Amino acid sequence: MCTKCNPELIEKFKAEGDWCAEHGFPESACPQCNPIAPPGSNASAGETRVGDPHDWCGGHDIPESMCTKCNPELIEKFKAEGDWCEAHGFPESACPQCNPIAPPSTTSAGHDHGHGGGAQSGAHLATAQPGDWCAGHNIPESKCTKCNPELAEGFQAEGDWCAEHGFPESACPYCNPVAPPTAGVVLHTADHEDLAGLITAPALASQRSEGLSAPATFTFNADRVAEVRTLQPGIVREILVQPGERVDAGQALIKVESAQASDQQAELVAARQALRTAESHLERQQSLREQGINGQRDVELARSEAERARARVRTAEAALRLSGSVDARGQITLRSPIDGEVVERDVIAGSYASAEMALMTIADRSAMWAEVFVPAAQSRALALGQRVRLSPEQAPEMEVTGQVAQIDSRVDPATGTLRVRLELDPTDLPLRDGQLARATIETGQPTRALRIPREAVQRFNDQRIVFVRERQGVYQTRKVDIVASERDTLWVAGELNPEEPVITTGAFVLLTELRADDIGVGCTH
Repeated sequence: MCTKCNPELIEKFKAEGDWCAEHGFPESACPQCNPIAPPGSNASAGETRVGDPHDWCGGHDIPESMCTKCNPELIEKFKAEGDWCEAHGFPESACPQCNPIAPPSTTSAGHDHGHGGGAQSGAHLATAQPGDWCAGHNIPESKCTKCNPELAEGFQAEGDWCAEHGFPESACPYCNPVAPPTAGVVLHTADHEDLAGLITAPALASQRSEGLSAPATFTFNADRVAEVRTLQPGIVREILVQPGERVDAGQALIKVESAQASDQQAELVAARQALRTAESHLERQQSLREQGINGQRDVELARSEAERARARVRTAEAALRLSGSVDARGQITLRSPIDGEVVERDVIAGSYASAEMALMTIADRSAMWAEVFVPAAQSRALALGQRVRLSPEQAPEMEVTGQVAQIDSRVDPATGTLRVRLELDPTDLPLRDGQLARATIETGQPTRALRIPREAVQRFNDQRIVFVRERQGVYQTRKVDIVASERDTLWVAGELNPEEPVITTGAFVLLTELRADDIGVGCTH
């Protein structure tokens, strides 16, 4: 009546109206709805058969005397007797999938191979120590004679040896299995890892504390920004640098032709000529006084005239210095007041430039500020010197750090926020004025944690876990607790160790495999 082993019978039972559509068997003998006790057993329908503790194969969940996986020479015998499940490769009367027999309830069940060992009931399995586990062979690494064949002689000499399976009897995965420290997943073929698209990232050691999160904007350091202006109106004749270029303090930037500058240049020439005349007149009066021809008053008058001429020269020179470098034609050369980068240019050649216009802006981008806008209700937690982390919107995986340098005392009535100014630590990131970011101000004591991508953490049986890649195709779980979170990043503590490679992309695929193992899905033969 087995329509799994004999699918040609299906139409016959359907035609007779004897069919269980839910399970795919004849209704009168459906193993789920109307089970029939297997031949040779004393159990009535619905009664559970229990294996003999001295005749049990814990590796295949079948009496040892009927295990055709461990004893393939028995296959022909059961086939000849008509007791054979073609689908699973076991005797039909004891097939673990079709007609399962419950394992022995004692903790020293058989499969003894002549030396008294026994498979333990799953409820009494010893648990391996964390870090001492060979996931490939399901045995503590310190006892794995497959990975460490040099250990075999030692266990054989101690009498702790399972000759059938080639492991120490005390931890034989088939006879006396030891539970792994945590659950894990094994992908049995190399291409499974590629097909699943698994990607790893190291767990990075970090310090993390409670934080206050708020929007932020990067700005130029107001102490390291300069506007280039002309004090004398005129026509822009030449622009010597372009936005984005680095400039040094004193470097020529713009040339402006100014009529007022020409007048100032002419005034300086006239003042110097008047000074030469006044100094010559003073020398002549002093000479005449020595000859007794004139009086002391004439000398003093000449000296006063020379001082006025010198003052006129100083005034003319100062006016030209304020205007910039002025050549003989009255053309002003405007120079950079600081080292930095040209971040803005507001004129073109031939345009008119007045004293009210900022012709060019120079900024030192190596020393940026940031402004954070904190809700007034949360401002009590703020203090000068607090460390701050910022993630630029355009590069959220990157991080910029700094500290609170100034806290405004005024709340913006329109937004209900308080502006907090930050001084940033040096960074190689190309930050821009006005660039948006997300800031986290650390308001609590820092604690050590591991930083991993958010997608690495999965939920399994009310616990949070990550998958660690031990080697190709072998992944162990680690229980973790979330300490803090920020966008696509989590800070965790628990069983995970620094630098362990955690699965990020594809972690959910491994979770589905773990759940399938947890509920015993599928036929493995």
